[in-house]
Amino acid sequence: YNKGDQLKDEQDHANVMANEKAAVIYGQAWEAGSVTGGENGNPKLEGKIATAGMPGPEGKALPSFIGGSDLATISKSKVQDLGEEWISLFTNAKSMEVLASKNILPNNEKQLEPLKAKPETAAIANAVPDAWFTPIAPGWASIEKEEILENLLLEILKGSSVADATKKADDKVNALINKKS
Repeated sequence: YNKGDQLKDEQDHANVMANEKAAVIYGQAWEAGSVTGGENGNPKLEGKIATAGMPGPEGKALPSFIGGSDLATISKSKVQDLGEEWISLFTNAKSMEVLASKNILPNNEKQLEPLKAKPETAAIANAVPDAWFTPIAPGWASIEKEEILENLLLEILKGSSVADATKKADDKVNALINKKS
C-alpha cells in the first residue's frame, strides 16, 4: 500500500533508488546508470545495481511494451521534406549507434544483437522478440491529445471507482479510435 504522493510519477525514480529509498524500480536499462552516476547518482551503489526482466508465465520473461514516440510529418506542413529528413537522421544507423551506446534499444535488430550479451542491457534486449506495441489506429492522436489515459488515472485518484473510470475512458476511446484526424 502506497501512502506517498499519489500524483507522483516515475520521472525521478532512479534518484529515489540512488537515495536508497527503493530496492527495485521498473524502468529502462539506461536508468541503472542514473542510480550510480550523474548529478544525482550514488557512487556507493556502483556494482550493486543490475537490470533484470520481469518474470512471466512458464519461466519466460513477461512480454514487455516496446514503443516510444511516434514520428511523423504534418500533412499541412509547408516543410514536410525537412520533417522527413529529420526523421531519417534521427532513426538512421549512426543515431541508433549513439542510443545503443547509452543502453537505449536501437530500432533495428542488427544493432540490437550486441546488446543481448551486454550485462546492462541483456534482459531488455533479449525480451524484444516477445515484446508488443500499441497497434496503429487512426484516432490514437486524438486519444493522446484529449489525455484520456491520464484523466482515467486522475479520476481513480479522485475517488471514482475503477469500473466507472475505465468505462468512461473506454467509451471515449471507442468514439475516437477509428476516426481519422
